[in-house]
Amino acid sequence: MDKDGEAHWFCAPDVAAFTDFWFSEPMLAPKFGYDGDWRQSLVERPAVKS
Repeated sequence: MDKDGEAHWFCAPDVAAFTDFWFSEPMLAPKFGYDGDWRQSLVERPAVKS
């Protein structure tokens, strides 16, 4: 989520042939009904069991 409160998803990059350039078009992400400070929504990822 950006500082302005907008969240974006990025699709797989489009790599231009024979160059080092790639492009990725952002899409506006849904808000899923969450109305609060995104920092308060963070949850630690569970540890991987080996």
